Order: sequence, then structure tokens, then C-alpha cells
Amino acid sequence: MNHIYTLEENESRLVVQASDIIASDIPSRSLRRSVTEIVLGKAVATIGTRTFQGWPLLTQVDFNDGLVVIGVRAFNCCTNPEAVVSGM
Repeated sequence: MNHIYTLEENESRLVVQASDIIASDIPSRSLRRSVTEIVLGKAVATIGTRTFQGWPLLTQVDFNDGLVVIGVRAFNCCTNPEAVVSGM
């Protein structure tokens, strides 16, 4: 797939389209300082180990019905206490 993700809403929303996503697919050092919401597209079935580890501004994750696997520590150190998980 050519496009693994897109950025929307002034780079605060990350929309993932790939079927399987791993940490090396996302340039987390630059994005984790601006992204507050992650939307998993319909095709996403797997989130790999530590893919979104350490994203301190993350307040919402929108899962899809086709998600099968969430890897170990996929959202480790996402420390926002008001984080909302929806869609499952």
C-alpha cells in the first residue's frame, strides 16, 4: 500500500489505512508531539508491538470492527488520563 497514514485537522488526527501497522511505519518522533487522535481505517487488522508507545498528547483512539490484534505495549506510556477508546 502506498499510503500507510494521512494527517488531518492541522496534523492532530492520524488516520491509518494499512491492514497491518508496526512502529517503523509511523515516524513517531515527529508525530507524537502533535497527534491527539488516531483513527484506524476499515482495513486495519493488526497494531504491532509498541506502535504508538509514548504518545503523550493522545486523547482518543477510534478502533474499527475488523481489528484482530493489538500488540504488546502498543499504547504503552500514553499517559493522558482522559483518553477515550471508541468503536469496539
